[in-house]
Amino acid sequence: MSKQSVGMIHALARSGATIICRQIAAMEQVALFSEIHGDGPNLSLKYTHAPLNFNFNIQMQAGLWFQFYSPEESHAIVATAQGPNTPDNIIDVLNRAHDRGLYPVIRDWPHMDFFYFGAEGNSQEFSVYNTLKHQFDLHRAAIIRHPFASYISFMRNMGQMHPEYEGPGGFTLYLQNYQAFLDGLTGEILQYEAYRQNPIAVIEQLTDAIKAPFDPGYAEKALRYTHMTGDEQGTGAKQYSPADKVMQKKLLDLIEGNALYDQLLDKAGYAGQHLPPGYRFT
Repeated sequence: MSKQSVGMIHALARSGATIICRQIAAMEQVALFSEIHGDGPNLSLKYTHAPLNFNFNIQMQAGLWFQFYSPEESHAIVATAQGPNTPDNIIDVLNRAHDRGLYPVIRDWPHMDFFYFGAEGNSQEFSVYNTLKHQFDLHRAAIIRHPFASYISFMRNMGQMHPEYEGPGGFTLYLQNYQAFLDGLTGEILQYEAYRQNPIAVIEQLTDAIKAPFDPGYAEKALRYTHMTGDEQGTGAKQYSPADKVMQKKLLDLIEGNALYDQLLDKAGYAGQHLPPGYRFT
């Protein structure tokens, strides 16, 4: 018996994935579940507070966004929404999507696998993928961003909660975890910078990679689509400016002479781009 297909999108924090995944999620026949991790509802308390952490419960997303459950089932789900995304719960949601003629896509939360615990305790593996790989035919793709741009954005937005990534040593630790993320990827790897240059081509490429049914009207629908963690109202896309981001020149000290940085640029497909596009250092 053939396995049912599921799309899976991997992306690290501050990689532009929310903007891109919104385009996929808005497609008519797609049910995209956002930032899913087994311990997501619990670990997310580092960044939010109860009860908002239930936003990372896949059954809550399935109920609130897609009405997969009866009122009686919904009450039971709400009562346990602070708990983990168990394998059984994730599998149940994906099967219900298929039962309704929808193509399920999981945007997992590899930040929790590769970065959350700093230098120690990270599994350094794609835990949701490993949970599902024997149950479904998984079609994987990844969204990445230039390592230095990704780091700068990460520290500006999440650095207060992750001081272990500050300074030269912290930057190297960040690069090591980024490299571990890349090492575990299979399938299409798409760059956020390419999306900024040609969004239509990248969305078509991503849709094809995860085997999702393409909806040509996705762009207009995405403007109104709010079923997305991280930025429900889509303010990130609306606030985007093509003007260069001006950064302090002292940040360049982090990359000068860092051999791992140069290796990672090659590995991630950014060879020759020592500095990220769209940034100016003064």
